[in-house]
Amino acid sequence: MRLIVHFFLLFSFSAFGQKYADKSYYLIDSLDLSKVSEADIGLIESNLKEYHKSDNDSLKYQFVDHIIEGSWDVEIWPKYNEWMYFDVKKKLAKKNEYSLLEQKNLKSVFSAALNNFGYLADSQSKSDEAIEYYQQALEIDIMLGDKVGVSQILNNIAGVLQKQGKIKESLDYGLKALQLREQLLDSAGMAQSYNNIGSTYDDIGGNDSLSKDYILKSYRIRKAIGDEMGAGICLMNIANTECLMGQNDSAFIHFREANAVFIKYNNLFGQAYIYNNFGESFARMEAYDSAKVYFHKAIELREKIGDQNGLGQSLNSISLMYLQILNGKSKKDPKEVENIQKYAEAGLELGKRIGIPSLVQTSSLVLVRVYALQNRASEAVEMYDLSMKMKDSLHGVESQAAVIASETKYAYEKQKAIDDITRDKEVAIEKAQKAKQRVVIVIVSIGSVILIILLGFIFNRLRLTNKQKKEIESQKEKIDLQHKALEETHEEIKDSINYAKRIQTAILPSYNTVKRNFPDSFVTYIPKDVVAGDFYWTQSFGNQNLIAAADCTGHGVPGALVSVVCNNCLNRSVKEFGLRTPAEILNKTRDLVIEEFEKSDEEVKDGMDIAMISIEANKLQFAGANNPLWILREGELIEIKGDKQPIGKHIQMQSFTNHEFDLKTNDILYIFSDGFSDQFGGDKGKKMKSSNMKKLILAHGGMDLTTQKETLEAKFHEWMGDFAQLDDVCLIGVKIG
Repeated sequence: MRLIVHFFLLFSFSAFGQKYADKSYYLIDSLDLSKVSEADIGLIESNLKEYHKSDNDSLKYQFVDHIIEGSWDVEIWPKYNEWMYFDVKKKLAKKNEYSLLEQKNLKSVFSAALNNFGYLADSQSKSDEAIEYYQQALEIDIMLGDKVGVSQILNNIAGVLQKQGKIKESLDYGLKALQLREQLLDSAGMAQSYNNIGSTYDDIGGNDSLSKDYILKSYRIRKAIGDEMGAGICLMNIANTECLMGQNDSAFIHFREANAVFIKYNNLFGQAYIYNNFGESFARMEAYDSAKVYFHKAIELREKIGDQNGLGQSLNSISLMYLQILNGKSKKDPKEVENIQKYAEAGLELGKRIGIPSLVQTSSLVLVRVYALQNRASEAVEMYDLSMKMKDSLHGVESQAAVIASETKYAYEKQKAIDDITRDKEVAIEKAQKAKQRVVIVIVSIGSVILIILLGFIFNRLRLTNKQKKEIESQKEKIDLQHKALEETHEEIKDSINYAKRIQTAILPSYNTVKRNFPDSFVTYIPKDVVAGDFYWTQSFGNQNLIAAADCTGHGVPGALVSVVCNNCLNRSVKEFGLRTPAEILNKTRDLVIEEFEKSDEEVKDGMDIAMISIEANKLQFAGANNPLWILREGELIEIKGDKQPIGKHIQMQSFTNHEFDLKTNDILYIFSDGFSDQFGGDKGKKMKSSNMKKLILAHGGMDLTTQKETLEAKFHEWMGDFAQLDDVCLIGVKIG
């Protein structure tokens, strides 16, 4: 059953160059394999293979459901969901042909399909249609006694209500879902509920600490269970809260980490959200050119994927930015005012059409200022009244009471009751003005009594609210203390990692050592984190000079620990055992690494990939564990591949091959880890791959090595762009004089 995560729908747009798939095997019409990502191809093929092998209907639906749940491409999963819906509907029409257990399974599948229809409708801003689907699915799951399904649908309904501005109802549904999931010990479900409830508090405003606390709970669970996409969504929500709290530095870090996850999984919805938040952050810093770039990126993506709610947010954000720019000018250009009007009116129309109060409130408030500048007084007043009405529904007494009621479990009456009393009184006054003086006196007297009662009621409510507010403030103080303790722990860990970097830096050869052994050379070393799993190594014995680029298992702290072990084993191979040939050094290093890790009670399969060269006069020797050597000679790039085995435990371990070559003047040798070629980036967010890396080297190989190093590093960062660095990078170049 597809779960809603507030406002997120994922899309995939990769290509393979194939034609429409055969319906008899793929089940659905118009599946264009040329537009299906490699991951989804694998997902579909593996499940349909099992589907066609199975004779059991329940198992068949499970395999189709795996496709629906595993794919986020709107050209794929909705079609399979529609197929499943109609197929199971036909079987339910012939329920007498099935046992009671089979009927129960069919109804459960039918509920899942309805839930998925609700998810799709909500992503297209069809809120009423989404709730209708969810309610149908909820009735089935209640009848089946499926508590897991019930909790999921309650959570989904809460998400729709939140977007409609119905905060109290949203929190009520969200907390009911959380309560069920806690009873079921459903970790993944609890994580989702924590994130969504935190997102709701974030929307209300003034509850930043409470919002962040809930989302952090979700993040910790999702990290623990390996839910990478869920953790990315939490990071984005945490960053959004940090922006509201003025913590811009940490917010930017978390936005970039979340965006790396969204790019990895082709989550265009999430990427658009990140771009819009970047735009808002730059606008707050008055970096307007950068803000415009990110706003237009967000608008383009949101139009592409049909995200109406998100498009409205972007239109409002860009209109607010232009208004901010205009307010800083003494002279107001009418064309600039019209530009703001265009964006704000588009946002207002969209907000009204899809029924999202927050969009209407923001755009109408911008139009108050626009119409005032255009001397359209009556329209400005109309927009002001509309913005206040929307503001009250989102952030007024009712919404704040909803927070208190949901957190403390007290039963608050809705603000609507007060509104109804006020309207009734206005009608009574209007009638009284047309009646005789005696009737006026009577009605006014009655009105006074009602007013006294009403004031007493409001006073009593306010007193109770203040009491509960103090309780919440007390809870907030406790949360703040916990947050402070977490920050202190974070600083201690950060200091420890920085000290570890000093230790790791100490084991790397110095710049002078590398230049002494290889005068015309460069080393590009870019760790992903503070410490790295990549390292470089060099030794010299008479006229023989050795150098290697190594890539240990993992990166960050785990990779750094492995690198210390592997570096030590390399040094022992040449100093303790007196080995000089690259292949012999790698063989002995492998033995020593395995010996070190076998001291543990647990099986450790860590190790490293490495490329090592030895130069003596004009003789070159090379040996590699998974990593190659490239030789640039007279405009041609020659590749000598390493053995397909690591330095560490392997299924079939063989001696490493020692390659020998005669060198020519002006040959340039390159050894490296895979961090450069595996980096995501470029216009399409794909890996660079070794083919593009070769093109870069061929294009710039004629430069001197110092310039070449600077150019390759610049090209790497240009390719990476806004994407997060995927892995450590180590690239070594040596030119033969």
